[in-house]
Amino acid sequence: MNTTSAGTTTPHDPVRMIMSTPVAVLDVGATLREVAEELTRNEIGAVLVADASRTGLISERDLIAAFSAGGDIAHRQIGEVFTSDLVWCSPEDAIVDVGAMMTATGVRHLPVGNHRTAVGIVSARDILTILVESTRDGSRHAKGTAAADAPPRPRR
Repeated sequence: MNTTSAGTTTPHDPVRMIMSTPVAVLDVGATLREVAEELTRNEIGAVLVADASRTGLISERDLIAAFSAGGDIAHRQIGEVFTSDLVWCSPEDAIVDVGAMMTATGVRHLPVGNHRTAVGIVSARDILTILVESTRDGSRHAKGTAAADAPPRPRR
């Protein structure tokens, strides 16, 4: 995640402040095994999928759905399972607005760009981190509680 100095990003800042770059992109002909390898190698939850006419996204949720459907998923191509009807956000959209958009649409990853060309990707975790930090900072200043000073939980 690209951020400014710790604690300075607020929910009202543009999402470009927290989007991940560069964006991982795979060809629509790549296999689901290649997707899993890309997600694991980069410790990410989704990659963009591109071909000559469209941009899509494949996430760990898509891999789980393909796995639960059975068959030889290692050799299935992304084109069989990826999401092509994407919700996009602009780099200038406020972080809190992007979080609301994700909640309303039920997605956990949004490409950041112009509906064809992605300049970044933002995850629900990115949004949640800023919202929690903002709340924690507000609680610390307002109440001085021990809970507000608790260290963050480790990533799983």
